[in-house]
Amino acid sequence: MTIAGIAADAGVSTDFIHKHTVVRPQIEALRRSRAGTAAAPDQPADADAAESTLIRRLTQPLAQVRKEHREQIAELRTALETAHGELLVLRRQLADGQ
Repeated sequence: MTIAGIAADAGVSTDFIHKHTVVRPQIEALRRSRAGTAAAPDQPADADAAESTLIRRLTQPLAQVRKEHREQIAELRTALETAHGELLVLRRQLADGQ
């Protein structure tokens, strides 16, 4: 398990994981627990499950944040279009007044 692998699975940058104060220590703890145990046949499944859980914990909040950002972008675009329309009206009024 590498930070690069987890970042790729979660769809984020490695820099994001390195700077994340909650997730990075969990990854490091999981790494230590996996490194400190002997390789038994049933351990890879447990380790894969733990890694999968960690990836889900990373991706769920990110999906929510991305959704919120998309909604904010849509609202901002609408506001920008409205502002452009108002500017056009004001420019026309100014031109007609001269």
